[in-house]
Amino acid sequence: MSTLFVITVALAIPEPKSYPDPQIKGVDILPGYYRCEGEVGGKKYIGIVVIDRKKNVYTFQWLVGKEVYTGVGIRSDDCVCVGWAKSAMRGVASFHIVTSKKLVGEWATVPGDGEIYRESLTFLKPL
Repeated sequence: MSTLFVITVALAIPEPKSYPDPQIKGVDILPGYYRCEGEVGGKKYIGIVVIDRKKNVYTFQWLVGKEVYTGVGIRSDDCVCVGWAKSAMRGVASFHIVTSKKLVGEWATVPGDGEIYRESLTFLKPL
């Protein structure tokens, strides 16, 4: 005769985290059109970035030359981190919110050359 033992395990499932409103610390990023400026391999570039916000999530869309890059960002204190993509190229950017109209940051890509590049975003006009 075989005996079946049933072991009950109580799993402790934590409550979902409550995230504070990203506007509480520092200034908020104004949704709108921004001029982006940076440099890659000694060559300067300029373009337009459209930033919008839905609740606690930011959307970014870069237009640099004829290239379009799309990203999504989340804010932590005075920084916004953005994951972005264009076709097979993907990357991440981290921007410091200097004012509601100025962001300064760094970005990198995969596949890429292992370099970190700098970029600044300056507010042009609201959406």
